[in-house]
Amino acid sequence: MGRVSRTLYRFEASEVKTILKRGKRVLKTPTCDIIVTPKAHENGRILVITPKRIGKASQRNKVRRRIKALFYEQKFYERGVDCLAIIKKEGIDTPFDELVAIFKASFEKI
Repeated sequence: MGRVSRTLYRFEASEVKTILKRGKRVLKTPTCDIIVTPKAHENGRILVITPKRIGKASQRNKVRRRIKALFYEQKFYERGVDCLAIIKKEGIDTPFDELVAIFKASFEKI
């Protein structure tokens, strides 16, 4: 991960509020909700929200790492949107291949 990857995961509180207020929900599944807005910086970014109630810290961190990795590997940051992924309890045990399919489907709707 190079220079681009450092900026893909940084959001300020005001930006998160803006995404939640003005964003468009492109996907709602039992595993996660995906909300997007036009990018505010040079590259698109992703924010993964994993509430405490869905699992232990190690489980939440694992799903966060997986989603960030697929966002970078699939080059979704080039799509021109900031993305907010809200993970649900069923999303903790979702296999990586299924996560890739979910995100590809959601980014095709944009």
